[in-house]
Amino acid sequence: MAGFPFFLAGRHLLMMKSSRQRDQSRSAPLLHTPGTPAIQDDRLFRGMEEGRRPPPTQPTAAEKRFGAIFVRGIAATYSLAMVVSLLMMRFVYQDKELQDTSTMMICLIVSLVPGVFLFAVTHEEL
Repeated sequence: MAGFPFFLAGRHLLMMKSSRQRDQSRSAPLLHTPGTPAIQDDRLFRGMEEGRRPPPTQPTAAEKRFGAIFVRGIAATYSLAMVVSLLMMRFVYQDKELQDTSTMMICLIVSLVPGVFLFAVTHEEL
């Protein structure tokens, strides 16, 4: 016994079960009937240990509403910023391309399209 360093063996070797103890623990009766929440939680825990993720949860109504309000706010800010930049280019910087009324109207309508689209998409969530 002089050549084996016992301090490398560690406690896990001392705590290992014998084959008879493992067989007895497999045939031990269940504490809960199958299908109870305790068994389901145990399966989820085992799946997390194996690297599987639990199924994703559905967003709540409050989360959907917050997301819709956030998207609407971003859409309104973006559309208004586009309109303001077009008006500034026409009246402050005197851009030659935007001096035509029909071109200006088309640009204003196109700048409002993302805001209207995102308002329509998020209508059901409010």
